[in-house]
Amino acid sequence: MMFSYPIKRQKILASQMIAVWIFNFLALTLTKLAIYLWVFFGARSMQSSFAIDFDMGSLAFYIQLILKSVTIVSMSFIALFVGLAAKSSKAAVVTSFLLIFLTQANVGDFTMSANAVFPMILTAVSFVFAVLSVSNAERKDLI
Repeated sequence: MMFSYPIKRQKILASQMIAVWIFNFLALTLTKLAIYLWVFFGARSMQSSFAIDFDMGSLAFYIQLILKSVTIVSMSFIALFVGLAAKSSKAAVVTSFLLIFLTQANVGDFTMSANAVFPMILTAVSFVFAVLSVSNAERKDLI
């Protein structure tokens, strides 16, 4: 029904993608911040069984928190593109898991989680895939 309005499909899909991106970014950032706060206050009230290696008083902590959230949420655009291209929600879910595994897990002795350049490249590629996902929306059947 929404595609019966005199608005291009590209604009409708882009606005939906932006709305979902903003909601997921805020939810992820606030959730991560709440978990860090619980760990921080928990470590002050009792003996911690692991080393607390973050400083919530530093600006770098919040910049890193925001940038990692941007990267993780933006990766969903790659999964969206794969799902649309394959016309399969299963392909989108599998792609999401593979991307999270690639960025957060160890591959042999090499990990991408501590690399600063890879998340920036992945975020840029994600936005390219977002544009590609919406580019032919006028000509293809989305149902």
